[in-house]
Amino acid sequence: MIEDLPKHAMGAGITGHVHGVAKAELLDHGIPYALVVPATLKCYACDYGKADKARMAAAAYLAAGIRFDDDRGGDQCDAWWLRAAGLDYYGHAEFPLPDAQRARLSKVQWPDLHMEVV
Repeated sequence: MIEDLPKHAMGAGITGHVHGVAKAELLDHGIPYALVVPATLKCYACDYGKADKARMAAAAYLAAGIRFDDDRGGDQCDAWWLRAAGLDYYGHAEFPLPDAQRARLSKVQWPDLHMEVV
């Protein structure tokens, strides 16, 4: 799961370069990934595409009792919601969310996962 750049992120050059390197490594190792734009992630978490970091953290607490006390930039919270979205989409949701919020995941291009049980 990778949080994608917003659709009109003109000033996100460094982040774009880092994404390129990360995606190249994933592709080189055959690891599938999905890109989720921030507005979609926010709608999934909070049912509001412009939710701020505090609202995202509050939604995590309400959904699963998770706190991000030392997460000043909100990166841990975003990563947690990205993981939750992936688990939810692939049928392993760890907590319930309203159907309207879960429906937001349909906007993501999800890779097909073929997992072997050994």
